[in-house]
Amino acid sequence: MQLYPALDIRGGRLARASDTRDPGELLAAWRAAGATWVHLVDVDRAEGNAPDPSLVTRLVGEGRGVDVQLGGGLTGDAVTEALETGVTRVIVGSAGVTGLATLVARHGPARVGFALDLRDGRAWTPDGMPVGEPEALFQQAVAAGVRTVVIRDLGRDGTLHGANLESLLPFRSAGVDLLLAGGTASLDDLIAARRAGVAGVIVGRALLDRRLDLAEALACCG
Repeated sequence: MQLYPALDIRGGRLARASDTRDPGELLAAWRAAGATWVHLVDVDRAEGNAPDPSLVTRLVGEGRGVDVQLGGGLTGDAVTEALETGVTRVIVGSAGVTGLATLVARHGPARVGFALDLRDGRAWTPDGMPVGEPEALFQQAVAAGVRTVVIRDLGRDGTLHGANLESLLPFRSAGVDLLLAGGTASLDDLIAARRAGVAGVIVGRALLDRRLDLAEALACCG
């Protein structure tokens, strides 16, 4: 199971975290601790504000040897531009599902993934708009050729109340890699995800608040 330490970036700094280190410094520390992937979220773009592509380019450069998975409201040409900076994989949200087939055909299924942000049985955009029924959107993404899907429980995200493995149940039989996001707080959460056959877990606040030690978490994931 792959661990994805998460960096949410707003205004060039870490968002929603007590850690005041520069994101590049933190990325370097995670690389030194053995991280091979990082999940980077451009919160500015996700919230409809002007993104800072130069920051993504800088972090990709500073994270040499670490694969960067980027999310945060990217669609169309913005996906291509991000991949050209050296990002390994871009995660497209529900609002961009209609353009997925074109992006997968252009860049390949290893470089374009899909994300479902779930709350109360519905899928939502990053800026808080409901977009429809999750299973239909999921099947549309799979039909487009996507092979990596992030399932994020918005009700658990940032709470440290534990991951919601039940949220994955409707999507388990599609034969794609499911990445679990939202709420992971402990090694027990990671063990449960690994036993459930999850392909990867995205962990943010627990690492930033030092509830989880990265080296221990990586060892736990195997």
